[in-house]
Amino acid sequence: MGYLLVKILKMGLILGLGRYFVYDDLMEYKEFTKHSCAMTSMWRVPQLLPLFEDVSTNYKVSLYGEGEYLKKSYEADYLDGIPVIYIPGNKASAQQARSLGSLLQNKTETRKSTFHFNVFAVDFNEEINIFSSSILRREATFLIDIMFKLDSLYDPLINPNKKYIIVSHSMGGIVARMAARSCEKFKSKLSMIVSLGTPHKHSPMMITKDIVNEWKYMQQLKDVPVISIGGGLLDFQIEETLIKEGHIMAYNLQTVDRAWTMADHQCLVWCNQLQRAISRLLFDYASLDPSKTSNSVIHKLAQKNFNSSTLSYPSLALPDSSLVGLDKDLLSNSAFIFSIRKTNTKHDPTMTIVKARPEIIREKARVNSDTVRCFLSEFFGTFLLVFIGLCINSQFILRRGTVNAWINVNLGWAMAIIFCVMITAKASGAHLNPAISFMFYSFGNLTLAKMFIYFAAQFSGAFVGAMAVYGYYNEAINHFDGGVRAISGINETAGIFASYPAAYVSFTGAFIDQIVGTGILALFVVAIIDPRNEIPGHLHAVLFGGVVVMIGCAFGMNLGYPINPARDLAPRLFTFFTHGSGVFSHPYNYYWIAPVFAPFVGALLGGWLYYFFIGFHIEDPSKKEYLPITLAA
Repeated sequence: MGYLLVKILKMGLILGLGRYFVYDDLMEYKEFTKHSCAMTSMWRVPQLLPLFEDVSTNYKVSLYGEGEYLKKSYEADYLDGIPVIYIPGNKASAQQARSLGSLLQNKTETRKSTFHFNVFAVDFNEEINIFSSSILRREATFLIDIMFKLDSLYDPLINPNKKYIIVSHSMGGIVARMAARSCEKFKSKLSMIVSLGTPHKHSPMMITKDIVNEWKYMQQLKDVPVISIGGGLLDFQIEETLIKEGHIMAYNLQTVDRAWTMADHQCLVWCNQLQRAISRLLFDYASLDPSKTSNSVIHKLAQKNFNSSTLSYPSLALPDSSLVGLDKDLLSNSAFIFSIRKTNTKHDPTMTIVKARPEIIREKARVNSDTVRCFLSEFFGTFLLVFIGLCINSQFILRRGTVNAWINVNLGWAMAIIFCVMITAKASGAHLNPAISFMFYSFGNLTLAKMFIYFAAQFSGAFVGAMAVYGYYNEAINHFDGGVRAISGINETAGIFASYPAAYVSFTGAFIDQIVGTGILALFVVAIIDPRNEIPGHLHAVLFGGVVVMIGCAFGMNLGYPINPARDLAPRLFTFFTHGSGVFSHPYNYYWIAPVFAPFVGALLGGWLYYFFIGFHIEDPSKKEYLPITLAA
């Protein structure tokens, strides 16, 4: 339940912020770069002939057809076409099979081909399956069941070794791979899976660990050709990095021969250029000897039909002035948007190459030294953490608790942790705390020299962060204390920057408080990042924030839970120049030692206690067995 709650909170935050920072830009881009997909049309009345139904789930499978074909199929003793199963996506209709089904039927009839296709449409009753692994498993079980039922429609004496082609959209591709992974007989009857806008890499809604594990189990499927086609930047639901995974043959619609356009998620279903490209693949497949349709042959067919770079085009007989040469130095692997518009009666074909300005600067400004990169990341991350956190404290103290309540302080610091960890994790590991760096040194993750580099970055970043807060809230501080900087009393402002104990707390009590608080922090940090716990990396920052809220609610009464030597000592040192030497002697001499040195002890204890009691005893993920889907009795 905690995993689910954290995921929902994170999704809400991302969606809320994304509405202002991302969505508007994407909508503007979508308006500027509209797809040029033509609508697939049916020239006769499309019909779905019901074949099988599971009354317990209301799942069905039907045969698609138009005109005389459907009538002849209904009256025939056996079907004799190449079986193609269409699987719709999340909350989608079986009627989506019309686009490809109509195209294949009309194409074979017009060409008077020696073969034809039987297109079967799976109907999951427009069920929402993106949030539930149990629903996906149920749909995969039905898919396995109906394939064996479809076998009964074919003459067992004619091509008994026939294989099925699956064409799927979105989550339908996941259902197909789950079925193939869990049933060897089902897998042996597949020739290929063609998926459109399918998140093969991981679920876009990883809200339960069960979903994460289901994807891991499914990705063990290696010996069935999977062709994955994405819509590019216009598909806001399944972004293009999700369509690629492992051995999968992934293509962007912009690279597909005679498509050369982007498409939104739903458009992939009816995009005429894409459906025609799929039909060309299936026609090439149908012309092969069934005994020679190996995985390598399927791969060659996919390259031929979906990778424009494998094709040869005639040279354009145009004057030189009509073409613009491209500087080869600009053709890097990133930082470009290629916007291509096909010719029509109103516009000439154009190509625009846009290179992002940060990428231009990055080439010259990027630091290659790992040591310098880590220093910059830890310095800036700690600066942001302290600046934001002390601003939260300022609102709490300077408005005497009327703006920020204590829970707001806890949540504010947690949000600061989340975002500061997010932006520094890739560059330096996002320690942002000397006690955490010391713990990782004890684990052997840092050398002694690098640990002190982290210390220097964190303490200096915290000092500059305190300076920035003092400058930002200087007018408010002057208004609050009348220009007299106090360390105690009703107008004290030193507490904005550093921790001071409650009147009843002794030095021993303060020292123990910081050992416990930092120990709890370190214990959960190590648990969250432990790969054996299989917590997705994108959740780490959010969970760290949750730990900070918990610590603030449980252990904040005595000192205010600094639990970070840099966060306490560096701002305290700054207030030495603004509030006087009393910041190191109030309320008693040597108090300041507790929030500086006790966290190192606490982090060491917390990290190693986790390993001794839990971490050392968790089974490696590679040794776990995922239970396959079992067919319903």
